[in-house]
Amino acid sequence: MLSTVLTDVHGNALTYDEKSKNQIAMDTSHRHIHNGVHFVATDYATGITTRDYLVETPVGKVVHMFWDLISAGKVVMTVYRQPTAVATANPLAAVNSNHNSANVALTGISHTPTVTATGTDIIDRMLTGASPNGAGSLRSEDEQVLLPGAKYLFRLAGTTAPDALIRFLWYEVDYGI
Repeated sequence: MLSTVLTDVHGNALTYDEKSKNQIAMDTSHRHIHNGVHFVATDYATGITTRDYLVETPVGKVVHMFWDLISAGKVVMTVYRQPTAVATANPLAAVNSNHNSANVALTGISHTPTVTATGTDIIDRMLTGASPNGAGSLRSEDEQVLLPGAKYLFRLAGTTAPDALIRFLWYEVDYGI
């Protein structure tokens, strides 16, 4: 299938399918992956009673974030804005979702930071995976647009010391979209 590249009044490429004459479009998340500004960081923790993650956003960038959480038992997750916390030497590796891009994440995520004050409670979630043969999972339904140059504390509290996997997904842009 052939396509023709046209441009809009601003010089941006518009791609149309020759056969159907429809514009070929890409959703925003997909575009951010192609632009090399979408990242993923994952951590697996065993036997958690409390597990903290510190997210530090860069100055001058707007970070849009989702997360997934899977647990073998009951876990309560709370997200706090602007905690008093210091990152430790436990950074999570951020992987660019576009493996052809040389861009690196400016957002830092570490586990088990030193926390002296939790900050403002902004999100409470609870998931239950209490079955001996099953797990519970949670994905943030709404994208969270984080403040530039800010800290966020993600606290997992397990009531039965379950294993848990958390995955942070985000993109970093110079503007709010």
